[in-house]
Amino acid sequence: MGKKSLSLVYLMVLFLLVQCEDSKPKPEVKQVTVSAKEAKMQLKSELPSDELLAIYIEIKNAMVNDDLTLTSAKLKALQALVAKKKTEEDKEANLALLTKMEVLATTMESLPFEEQRFSFIELTERFLKWQELHPTSEKLYLQYCPMYKGGNYWLSMEETVYNPYYGSKMLRCGVVEKVFN
Repeated sequence: MGKKSLSLVYLMVLFLLVQCEDSKPKPEVKQVTVSAKEAKMQLKSELPSDELLAIYIEIKNAMVNDDLTLTSAKLKALQALVAKKKTEEDKEANLALLTKMEVLATTMESLPFEEQRFSFIELTERFLKWQELHPTSEKLYLQYCPMYKGGNYWLSMEETVYNPYYGSKMLRCGVVEKVFN
């Protein structure tokens, strides 16, 4: 076989592999184009009554707005609040979760912005667990972006999707997967 024939066979095999990759239905994702200025104006949501969750939402909003300085400042605020809450905590499960949050927030605070976005996946996992242990009285939305690192979630106070993983690059990429309360 010649180089052209091998290349053709390779392309055909690659095409077949891509077609068979994953037959699970994916949620429909709608992208709406909005300016970064418009997004910043719209992200003046109310914060939840849970202090920890409120800081998480502020971190998410700072990432949506591509604001490294504010993200880092809110991560420092999260570290301080978690340290305070750890001194008041008497339940082992809560203490372990708070310790994991504190370590993650400390690590994230010193990372470059895109790495902070990636670490936000793990922070969200911790806050999903927190929400499970301490449900809020306010409506909270679990949102999903199928494109960021194979698909990832975040929590939001707004039903409208504002993507913290892509910020202004793909601001509205995602769907609401679940509503708490």
